[in-house]
Amino acid sequence: MSTDQLNDPNRTFSYNSKSSLLDFRYGVEGKKAHHILNTYSLKDLTRMFKKYGEIKQSEYLARLILQKREISPVNNVNDLKEICEEGKFLYRGRNKNPLKLIFQSLRIECNNELEVLKFTLKKVPEMLKIQGRLLIISFHSLEDEVILKWARSNSQTLKIPDLAINIMPLIKACKGSPFLPSRSEIEVN
Repeated sequence: MSTDQLNDPNRTFSYNSKSSLLDFRYGVEGKKAHHILNTYSLKDLTRMFKKYGEIKQSEYLARLILQKREISPVNNVNDLKEICEEGKFLYRGRNKNPLKLIFQSLRIECNNELEVLKFTLKKVPEMLKIQGRLLIISFHSLEDEVILKWARSNSQTLKIPDLAINIMPLIKACKGSPFLPSRSEIEVN
């Protein structure tokens, strides 16, 4: 995501894009967020919020959206804020803004982010030079899970007992703690 995308009110990546149609796409391909909110079934909305936002009240949130849809379309940030306020839907995590995980869910769904990440990781061994290094920065636990699963599966020696050979792993995963931002960096961001 670029600064231009964040600052473009038509992309609606910001809580301040109050009246623009919800988009959340990085490019021009795929479904816009307002389309998802206005066409997905209760089951599909619940799945999306639970899987991509890890929202415990995902079905409740999906029902609130369906109720709002019966009156008028859910098209912009203000509509989502109203749904959260009227339904008393509150996210009680570190960031108290209930829109954070809703935005995350919609962004991941619109851009098929986790599948794109998996596809990209599959290409790494053929793109990386021998002895090359790869640094991966993830921004949430869903990405962490995909990356760790990929690293585990590609860093193990494959043993074929019938042929008495071992196939060396594609990568060597570095062990150790992840790099985390400092408190001041978190405050600035």
